[in-house]
Amino acid sequence: MKLIDFSLIFSILFLCILTRTNIKNDLLYDNMMFNTMYNACMDEIVINSLEASFYRVDENGKPIIDKEVLVECYKSEISILRADTNLLKEISDDSAVLVLTEENGYYIYTKDGWSEKFTYKSETHSSKVLQIEDILEKEYGIKLLFAVNDGEKFKNSIEDYSLIAIYKSKTLRIDSSNYVIYSVSGAAIVNNDKSKDIQ
Repeated sequence: MKLIDFSLIFSILFLCILTRTNIKNDLLYDNMMFNTMYNACMDEIVINSLEASFYRVDENGKPIIDKEVLVECYKSEISILRADTNLLKEISDDSAVLVLTEENGYYIYTKDGWSEKFTYKSETHSSKVLQIEDILEKEYGIKLLFAVNDGEKFKNSIEDYSLIAIYKSKTLRIDSSNYVIYSVSGAAIVNNDKSKDIQ
């Protein structure tokens, strides 16, 4: 073989490897962009749902949240998003679990409706968070790890009045087993200088 033949074969192999690498990079980029857009949309839906359902406080200044308005807003925004984009085509409305927390307990929403109120067994912040995690794992098969402290280091922990949406983002098949990946979005009503804000 002449040197030109070797050069030609090498060039073809190099182009094949380069093309394969570019395809992999494109797929990884597309997957990352999908996850980023999906999570941003879900974050906005959760914030809007909590905001729509919280429109007054009681005589003690505690937020009153209408659970039915919350679910109606959540489902309606997901259906609008699904109609306008391909983002949520494979995600069912019933695949989400919503957790609505209050000062002394919490409710869990699934496709079957809202649960009765779970009352906290202890008033410490960390035990409240651990109790929610425990119920989610035992009753719904969802294992999550939330920050248990409410200090600055753990600013993404669960507040007294929050909405947490846990939803299936994708299923991976590895070695003949299916693994479900869940994503979490949350919003909280926080008392800033005696005014209630949704974050």
